[in-house]
Amino acid sequence: MTRSRLATMLIGTLVSGLLLACGGGGDGATGTSYALLIYPPESLTTTKDYISLSGEGFLPAGSRCSGWCEGLLPPPVFGELGAYTLAWTNAASSQSGRILLRWQCNCGGSAPSWMTEVPFVSGANLITIVETDATGSQQASVTVTRN
Repeated sequence: MTRSRLATMLIGTLVSGLLLACGGGGDGATGTSYALLIYPPESLTTTKDYISLSGEGFLPAGSRCSGWCEGLLPPPVFGELGAYTLAWTNAASSQSGRILLRWQCNCGGSAPSWMTEVPFVSGANLITIVETDATGSQQASVTVTRN
């Protein structure tokens, strides 16, 4: 085997490994689907008229990562998310709003994350988060009571 053939094989293997590690290459699939979830708030009872909620979303179809991992402290790379909608609704007030996802995809990456503020009315507030993409949707809910 010639040196150039060996070098080509080695470079090809390294590039493939880097693309798989960050979810890049091909259609950008990471092999990890993740799931929509809400991080539980510190308290499910509040006197405030809003609450900050955060959580993770699933990776929308068509998402792509163009980042890689090099050096001791590589800068974060935020991937291009495929088409999606992410929204909250408060059943108690009939209010709703949109939420944006952020996805750090290099160096092993993470699930897309989100954060939003939801206004409350007095009593029990059932908050539902729904994410939808071309392949389907997921939802998660939490009930927070405002005294």
